[in-house]
Amino acid sequence: MKFQHTILTLGAALALTSCDAVVSSNHISKQTESLIQEELTGTWQVEDEIWKIEFDETDLGHVASLDWKKNQFEISRALFQGLKVDKTTIITLESPEEAENKFHLIAFRLANEETGNVFLPKAKAVAKLVEAGKFEGEVERGKNSMTVKIRDAVEMVTTTPLEELFDFGKPKTLKRVRPLEAD
Repeated sequence: MKFQHTILTLGAALALTSCDAVVSSNHISKQTESLIQEELTGTWQVEDEIWKIEFDETDLGHVASLDWKKNQFEISRALFQGLKVDKTTIITLESPEEAENKFHLIAFRLANEETGNVFLPKAKAVAKLVEAGKFEGEVERGKNSMTVKIRDAVEMVTTTPLEELFDFGKPKTLKRVRPLEAD
């Protein structure tokens, strides 16, 4: 699935050993603030791939990569919105290829001008909060996976310490790629 590849590459919503995810039924914001756009816009290296991030005139974020597969180029795309909570940008990432409205929740922190880190949610911890009735949502357990569907991600990330929601101990590092300057 292209979208799962996109999220895996970003380190954003799926761990390599499981398919656990935290999703929202809608984007975390109507538009991404300009300061967040400045942080994210540009070209990033994520492991052995290059990602391009841009924002359109409605402040909707777009991320794309170009992969060589089966003797042809394949473009992977996703749409996103971001909301700044303290020093962390919470992102809801969606795939235009998926029919169901699912917005995967991830966290991003800019380490410096050249490096950023993406963090996965702690799906089991979020599931406990939903099952305890702290947030409206549902937990779907499969044989080898779990999906936690949150109705209002904004309420959750603004009223719960982010350390309880995201695994800040396991970052996925993004390095900014800058064009070479001409002499």
